[in-house]
Amino acid sequence: MSGLWLWGLLAVFAWSSVMLTLEPVYRGVMTRFVAFDEPRRSLPVKPPDQRAMRLGWGEALDLARPAMREAAAGEGFRVEREGELVRDRARDLYVYYVRSDLDVRDEGASTGLLLDAATGTVLAVSLPRRAGASGNSINQWMYGLHMAQLFGWPYRVFVAVLGLAVTMLSVTGVLIWWRKRNASAGARRR
Repeated sequence: MSGLWLWGLLAVFAWSSVMLTLEPVYRGVMTRFVAFDEPRRSLPVKPPDQRAMRLGWGEALDLARPAMREAAAGEGFRVEREGELVRDRARDLYVYYVRSDLDVRDEGASTGLLLDAATGTVLAVSLPRRAGASGNSINQWMYGLHMAQLFGWPYRVFVAVLGLAVTMLSVTGVLIWWRKRNASAGARRR
């Protein structure tokens, strides 16, 4: 009976597992229902002979910081702290992540600025929540729920207990099956 009470949250964990491991399946289903705005995914992967990462890490960071302040003013969000600078060699760009007031999760930084690694020009701003792109917000919530990065330590404790409950339900399910199997085998012998 306790498995029925946990079913809703287990369904969220199952679907977020699909998001994290079977991304093409997740995208194929979700794009039928919600819109996504992910500029990094829309940029093509460049052939190796066309990649020209002229900017170094320091130069990219020096260009990204003021560009992010400008993007925050233009898009109407507030930067809380720096996150990380990621180099995407396949697309020939840098992504500068900050934590902003648009971020959903307790940890990490999801607001990004895409910077061309050859010219230093801003290619796009990637926001975790944007009007008309509810898929971005759904992804943030699914990831946060799955990784226990929402609602602070009480939710982390709840997720740990949920994991123990799933283990207990699995073990008791096997024990019940084993007992029924032995009982039916004994009845057939008699």
